[in-house]
Amino acid sequence: MIYSIDFSRKAFKEFEEIGAPYYTKIIQGISGLATNPRPHGCKN
Repeated sequence: MIYSIDFSRKAFKEFEEIGAPYYTKIIQGISGLATNPRPHGCKN
């Protein structure tokens, strides 16, 4: 099952302020939650 992830406009503005190396890792991590919402190491 694939989930959808929606961001508010404010969240997108916050992402724009983050530097490139961090921005990419954060977006990859969040996007990964669409296919695996409970990755190894997460707490319920």
